[in-house]
Amino acid sequence: MKKFSLVLFAFVVAAFISCNKNDDFTYPEATITHFGFDFSAGISDTVNWTNNDGEVISWYPGGGTNPNYESGYWWRNDQNGLSNEQKDFGTVGLSTISGAPADWDTLINPLLAGHSYVVKCQDGYAKIEVLSLSDSDWEAKVKYYFSKTSSFDN
Repeated sequence: MKKFSLVLFAFVVAAFISCNKNDDFTYPEATITHFGFDFSAGISDTVNWTNNDGEVISWYPGGGTNPNYESGYWWRNDQNGLSNEQKDFGTVGLSTISGAPADWDTLINPLLAGHSYVVKCQDGYAKIEVLSLSDSDWEAKVKYYFSKTSSFDN
């Protein structure tokens, strides 16, 4: 009986560990520009821009202003039927974000180095962490993870 209990305990522990997120997962990196980026393909499609999920712009998306930020770079995904669905999670690691939010930000914040965001894509969702922003080229270097569903495995 003790042997069976030990085997069962080992099985339960192994199953629990395998269900946890892999902290050793390496997120791909990309440079997102004003030409846009397609997260599912992992490329900036400069030939057929309608494939891209969004782009970096230097003005507040959707018109109007954000009273907290007069300048900066913003992620805009209001092309191709999307309407700027994004959520700023602040300075958290990508592995802590397990899914798309129930509510999107209504006041769109600019991209900030060190912040993680979830954005709605044409064919799913992406979580991104901004690593750096260029000073003059409308570029954001990011780590990202794409999912066809609203849940993220990593």
